[in-house]
Amino acid sequence: MADTLVDATIIIDATNNHGRAVRYVDELVLAGDACTHAQAVAEVIAVTRDAKELAKLQKFVRRFRVLHMSESDSQSALACLARFHLSHDLDFGDCLIGTTALRLNLPVATINDRHFRLFTGLKVIRPY
Repeated sequence: MADTLVDATIIIDATNNHGRAVRYVDELVLAGDACTHAQAVAEVIAVTRDAKELAKLQKFVRRFRVLHMSESDSQSALACLARFHLSHDLDFGDCLIGTTALRLNLPVATINDRHFRLFTGLKVIRPY
């Protein structure tokens, strides 16, 4: 395998002990190919309900290399948002993740592939 940017959908499933998500993440981590985006981490933090859940998430995310957006990613994400928000209900977070993945030539692993398929040239993996 090669580095794969894991989206929040899979992180949420794995931290909730969804068997296929856990196995997929474990394989990526074992191969040294697990990365995620700071935006995906923020999305998952935003849905935690208490300190125990937050601590569990933070421990889990330490297994990933966390990527950050560049200024060009931000600019591209804003352009993408203006182009697709109204027609496809695309949000800024997915735009950031998609533009960063394109810049780094990384595939995005997600369960919600509908939005990421809008990015021309982006490889999208739906692992389960």
